[in-house]
Amino acid sequence: MLEIACIYMVLAGADLESDFVLLNNGFKKYFQDVNLKIVNDCWIVFSAGSEKNWGAVSICGTSHNAAVKSIEGKKYGIRALRYILGNYGGGNHLSNIAMHYAFRSYEGTGTYTKLEEYLPELCKAGN
Repeated sequence: MLEIACIYMVLAGADLESDFVLLNNGFKKYFQDVNLKIVNDCWIVFSAGSEKNWGAVSICGTSHNAAVKSIEGKKYGIRALRYILGNYGGGNHLSNIAMHYAFRSYEGTGTYTKLEEYLPELCKAGN
């Protein structure tokens, strides 16, 4: 029989203390005797992607998260909770900007951009 000794979860969206309470309580129902650690996805980068275990990271997906870990191990970060709190610049934002400029170029109300040609082709949309 396989025994689980530790669960280490790295989750986008685990930002606030209330998130950690909810997640820990939920998982403890199923894994009472297992050592459980839940962290935000920003922090795994320093262990998995950095030989020195310090530096800066910018995660740009649906939203945007950023973190810095000093040489001394002090952590600083922004949480992607809402637009005003740091999620500007994610994949959704970048695609909205691309569509905006492609449309403006196509209708002649903005500067020409090759996005006008590439985006309809990528989206398999006709003119």
